[in-house]
Amino acid sequence: MIVLIKRLLYRISIFMKELLGLTSHVYILTHNDTDGVCSGAIALRHFKKGEIFIGRAGMVHETIKLFRAKNRILVITDLSINRQYFEEITSHLIRLKKNGWKIIWLDHHIWDPDIIEGISKIIDKLRIDTRFVGGELAYQEFGDNDEVSKKLAEIARDADMVIRDLELTRLYVNALRGCRYGIVKHMIKTLARGIFRDSKIEMCAKKGVEK
Repeated sequence: MIVLIKRLLYRISIFMKELLGLTSHVYILTHNDTDGVCSGAIALRHFKKGEIFIGRAGMVHETIKLFRAKNRILVITDLSINRQYFEEITSHLIRLKKNGWKIIWLDHHIWDPDIIEGISKIIDKLRIDTRFVGGELAYQEFGDNDEVSKKLAEIARDADMVIRDLELTRLYVNALRGCRYGIVKHMIKTLARGIFRDSKIEMCAKKGVEK
């Protein structure tokens, strides 16, 4: 029941912000793991005032169906498509394009060729490349040769390939384990400012180690 109430409040908040014109011109939709956090932070460093949205793996339709504004830029990173929802996703993407949206989708998971073809016909840019992790694709697209973004891409690979050699990787993995959704947006916004750790991230990481 609590989860359903939170989701309802989330939908209402998006609706009201769009209705009142309080949303950014750029929407950044990313995954809630370390790779997704780094990907989102890299995109946010590029777009500065972007609006952050967090999506569940294979459930992109849950979020994009809520968007009703016109003439926005949508960046999707580190999220793939669940074939079960392919038709629903395409219908929402077509609706957004008719409303003047520019859509860029970057992902490193395996997509079926027919889904790649179908989505490519609708949106402005689709790049699916399994050679890289999401953060690396975000850096290649939005990194602007920026050292902070480059470091975030390195952390993303270290995390997603389960290498975990970097101290910051371990810190972020533990922080996300410790506080789950409650820390994701904070981490993205903090990292986008070039701040790699703060008291909130440290506190959540401590909780994650203890779990």
